[in-house]
Amino acid sequence: MLWPIALQANSLPTDETTAQLPNTFQQVNPQQRAAPLQNTLPAPQFQQGTPSQQANPLKDLGTPFQLEPISPNGPFVWPPAYGWWGVGVASILAIVSLAFWFRNYLKRKKIRTRYYNAFSSVMILNSNATEEEQTQYIHQLNKALKAIALDKFGHETVATLNGKAWLEFLDQTGNCNHFTKGSGQVFGQSLYQAQIKDLPDCEHLMSVCQGWVKEIC
Repeated sequence: MLWPIALQANSLPTDETTAQLPNTFQQVNPQQRAAPLQNTLPAPQFQQGTPSQQANPLKDLGTPFQLEPISPNGPFVWPPAYGWWGVGVASILAIVSLAFWFRNYLKRKKIRTRYYNAFSSVMILNSNATEEEQTQYIHQLNKALKAIALDKFGHETVATLNGKAWLEFLDQTGNCNHFTKGSGQVFGQSLYQAQIKDLPDCEHLMSVCQGWVKEIC
């Protein structure tokens, strides 16, 4: 019975046999065991510098559009667009035209007032005026028209006009037919005729003369 136990004792490994065992069975330091694992993992890379100096990982992706920097002084207003040039030129022309129109208006108004004053020398008729007074009134109106026409159109054009030619001239310059077909026909009769036939309404005749003055001015 002792023999099997001896065999088992003899079968136990000795120091010489343990020295020949593989390295995997040898006692290893824990730090040495972790060394191969550390050598297999890549070491983390840390960049030095501030965050603004580090590379931007999104810079290579690009942007759909580029924004222009905004000027702190606002957009430039000079030179203006072509449309504003047109507005400026049109405004200047309008102002100049308005100035000329107003100047001519004042001039015409002054002349018209002076011509109206020419009728101030005409006698004033009352409702009981006689035929002689009405005839004299018509002659004075005719003289006032003649004086105004001489001043406006010149002596060579007006001085020799009388009768029908005078009436046609008044209609042509006044752009009307009150003198050849209306109450103004009375001015075609002789200037020195003592009695005028078919005396017209003198008040209406005065308004016809004033309308002619307004038209020529």
